Amino acid sequence: MESDYTKWSPADYLAQYYSTLAVPEDEKGILQFVLNFLLEKKQKFSEMLEVGCGPTIHHILPFVPYVGRFYMADYLESNLQEIRKWVSNSPEAHNWTPYLSGVLALEGNTSKLALRKRERELRKKIAGLLTCDALETNPLGWTTEFPLVSSFYCLECLGRDKDQWRQAMQNVASLVASGGYIILSALRNADKYIVCGREFPTTHIDENEMWETLIVCGFRPETINIHVCPCEWADEGFSSIIVCSAQKEGAHI
Repeated sequence: MESDYTKWSPADYLAQYYSTLAVPEDEKGILQFVLNFLLEKKQKFSEMLEVGCGPTIHHILPFVPYVGRFYMADYLESNLQEIRKWVSNSPEAHNWTPYLSGVLALEGNTSKLALRKRERELRKKIAGLLTCDALETNPLGWTTEFPLVSSFYCLECLGRDKDQWRQAMQNVASLVASGGYIILSALRNADKYIVCGREFPTTHIDENEMWETLIVCGFRPETINIHVCPCEWADEGFSSIIVCSAQKEGAHI
């Protein structure tokens, strides 16, 4: 098994994890969690940053009616190129229709008109594709803040070292504006995940460590909401995930 990210293939990753005909249980859990968050907050956000988006666009689908502009950031240019294909409606782009349909089903609207509208709105609202490194103090290369930041299946996948994971959490937390929100998902109690025979190491974390680290990173304890979702990827190295949200200390946005 190989664990070198120079061997990373966006196409292999998309084929293995995002080519199912229906939304898998872990992703459905994340999407429902996000929808519940948005319905509870009942507010609009001027902009949102997704850190470590990979070659995917599906996690921001529920946010489209609530966010004015999306900025998607990743370390690998090859991942961002996959998103460019989708934004430009290239015939080579990955097919996200099952996820579009899945999100709209959770919202209670499964019409083709609603699906096409969501596609058009998201393409219009993606304002920038950025290069980032969550292991750097300034992940984007400059000092900036957003009212809403998300990161899905990213920070725990930077390596096995928990100190490194905590540092990455702090670095990404610095991108959240005072009073702003963060939404995260992570592989739970996993040491690796597998993509087409290649093994990629992950930091072994659980919900308690997530809770403690969010507090250290400046998020209000009473706002931390953490769920554990089972998933169907045991053969790929993980059988459950953590999904959570929290509000940063400071004035409410």
